This record gives sequence, structure tokens and C-alpha cells, in this order.
Amino acid sequence: MGDRGCSSYFQRIESFLFLALSSLCAFFLRDSAECARAYLLTADNWFCRMCPRKLLLQHESIDQRHLLSFMPAPRNRFRQILQHMHVPGIFLHTINRPRTSFKMLHSSIQGQKCEVYILCVDSILSNYTAMSITYFPKSRQVFGLFLGFDSHTDIEDTALRLRKNRGYIDNPFVLIFAFLQLEKFQRFLQVDNMINEVLNIKWSQKSNRENHPAEGHQDRFCSLFSRVDFVKTQLKIWTFQFDKILQICPQLPVFKPAGDEGFLLSPDACIRGLKEAFEERIMRCEGIQGDISLAFQKDLALARKDVIMAINDVRQMKAIVLITIVFLAATAVAGFMHAPVYNWEGKGYMFWVISVPITTVTILLYLAWTKFCNRARQC
Repeated sequence: MGDRGCSSYFQRIESFLFLALSSLCAFFLRDSAECARAYLLTADNWFCRMCPRKLLLQHESIDQRHLLSFMPAPRNRFRQILQHMHVPGIFLHTINRPRTSFKMLHSSIQGQKCEVYILCVDSILSNYTAMSITYFPKSRQVFGLFLGFDSHTDIEDTALRLRKNRGYIDNPFVLIFAFLQLEKFQRFLQVDNMINEVLNIKWSQKSNRENHPAEGHQDRFCSLFSRVDFVKTQLKIWTFQFDKILQICPQLPVFKPAGDEGFLLSPDACIRGLKEAFEERIMRCEGIQGDISLAFQKDLALARKDVIMAINDVRQMKAIVLITIVFLAATAVAGFMHAPVYNWEGKGYMFWVISVPITTVTILLYLAWTKFCNRARQC
């Protein structure tokens, strides 16, 4: 997106100060009495070519979870932006140890009372973000800072919601709802992907059963079950945060959600709708865990069937070996005695004298070898 496209895209958002930091670009809208101006901050003077998450991964800092606190921008310049956006210091502490939370604080800046809203997503999840909103009720100004946007789609969707609500830009809930909608999309997408993964495992099980013996999926089951549990826990935590948001909703005016042309909704109705959607996804996660458990049991049953068949085959082979050991020596002795070179007439007892000791020694050697192998296997 070039400078011209960016300017035309945001030209109808007036009297709104909004900053969205992403992996590739940042949109910075300044409050102006005449018109809103949009700036595209290029990678040369602000950002590296990669988002902070990918930047740290290349430096082998994969174990570093708190990536929102690492912004690839000059520290002094970024501090000026934070001051200009009236971002409180507690927000920086929040993104240093991010967890799913919502905070509403009362403060004052230069003698003006303000309300600060902080939303953050736990960094253990993918596509985690954080947001700080500073609202001055007296002057009806709203300042919003978004961190963690990884795609143009996220920025465009958020900007679309702001544009549709340009008549309600003095309402901080517009930004809160935009953040919650983005989080809803990310988490629900994770749930849908895990449902598809369960279906793929089931299809793989069916193919294995029809074509060849069952192939174990235990590692995939354990990994998927853990990821589902993580997402379900975060969805439950969000439902708790919705209860906290509902407490401040009566203080906020109505607005127009994106896509609901001509309809005005109250903040509490929007939050209750989100809470119901999250609870429905929680039930889906529980259903996924049930499907994983059933698929795991089916996989174990198929593996157990294969093991039983293998054990039976081994037993049959052992029986064949024992029969061969018993009769091979006697057969060899009988063939040796039948040779015309030797005269064994009247000496039939020699067959037993020769074959019995040889057979006994062979069986003892087989038993000793089997016992040695069993001990080595146990060790």
C-alpha cells in the first residue's frame, strides 16, 4: 500500500488519533481541525523488514515469549510516540509479561482527568496483541495504541471498523470492540484449524485401516490436545474479562458496529454477544477434546490389534523352530544311516544313541539363547 492509497483510505476518519504497529508498516493519524492526514512510516526510518517475533526467532531467541516489548524502532523516537499517545507506564509493564487481561484505570494528565483501558493477550498464544486506550471525557479525545499486528488484513479490518464508526470516534468502546473482534477472529480461526486437524487424523486412520496396518498418531494427539486446552483456557479467561468490561458498559454510549448498517447497539449488548460466541467456542473445544480422546482410543485399539497379530506370528514361528529342532537332528541322522557306504544292519538302536543327544544339545542351546535375549531386552 503506497502513500496515496493510505491517505485516501483514511481521509474520512476525522479528529481521531490512532497508531497501529505492524510487521511491515505503521499507520499514524494525527488529530487535525482541517482534515485527518495519514502517514506511512517506511521500514527505512522506523521498522526492520521483519516483525519483532520473526526478528527474534532468527537470533535463536525462540524461548523468549514476551516479544511485544521488543519493537525494532529507535527507542527515543518510540518513547516520543508513547508520550504523544498518552500511553501509561503500566502498559509497558503489561506487555513485558503479557497475559490475557483487561484493565480500566482512572488517571490524569496535565490536570485533565482521563480513563485508561488496557487489553492484552497471553503471549503463549499465536497472533497475540495488546492495546492501550486513553480517553479524556471532558475534551472527548481518544488515543489508541495497537501492538502485535502481523498482517495488512488485521490493520485493514480494524481501520474499516473505525471508518464505519467515524461518527462515534469520541467513544473509547469503538476501539475496545475493534480489538475484541480481532481477538475473536484469531482465536476462532485457531479452533477451526484444530477441528480440521482432528478430521485429517480421522481420515488418516481410515486410510491406514483400509490399506495397511495402523500407524500411531500418539504424538499428534498429545500435541493437539495440549493446544486445544491452551485455547480453551484463554477463551474461558476472556469470558471472565467480558464480565469486567460489562461493568463499565453502562457508562459508554451506543455506536454502530461494522456490517450492521442502520443499527445502533449498546456496548453491553455487543459484549454479551461476544461472550456467548466465546462460550460456544469453548464447547467446541470440549467437543474437540472428546474427539481427540476417541480417536486416540481407536488408534490404540488398532495398534493393539497389530501387536496381538505380531505376538501370534512370533508364537507360530517359535513353534515351527521347535518342531524343526526336534526333527532336524533325527532326520539328518536317519539320512546318514541310510547311506549305502555304511552298514547299519542290525544296529537300529544307534539311531537313538546318536539323534537323542544331538537333539537334546540343540534344544538346550536354543533355550539358553532365548533366555539370554530376554535378559538383554529387559536391560
